[in-house]
Amino acid sequence: QIGMIQNLCGKLKNAEVKAAILRDYVNRNTITIKVLRDNLVSAEKDKRTLRSLRDKCLTLETNNVNLVQSREILEQELEACQKKSVLELESTISELEKEHNDKHNALIKQRDQVKRENAALTVDVRQLQ
Repeated sequence: QIGMIQNLCGKLKNAEVKAAILRDYVNRNTITIKVLRDNLVSAEKDKRTLRSLRDKCLTLETNNVNLVQSREILEQELEACQKKSVLELESTISELEKEHNDKHNALIKQRDQVKRENAALTVDVRQLQ
């Protein structure tokens, strides 16, 4: 009977050791489950963040396309304004040149008239002497 009791005590000790090992496994698994749940929560947050970043990226790409189109339109408008300004300046220069030439020609006519009148007065003065 002592042998049976010792045998049972040995089995009991083995069972306790196995139970301790299983408790250790359960504790480790519990910790692992908690870490995996935390990782899952973190992954979900990362997923939301990635979605948000993707949406922002798409918005930025759309804005960039719109800005490029706006820039092209503004460049065309600027070019048109520059051409118009050049034409207006050329027209103004032509008008000023014509006005200058007209005044110059008028002054030449006045000078010639004064010379003729001066010559006539010189003749009159000589006749009076």
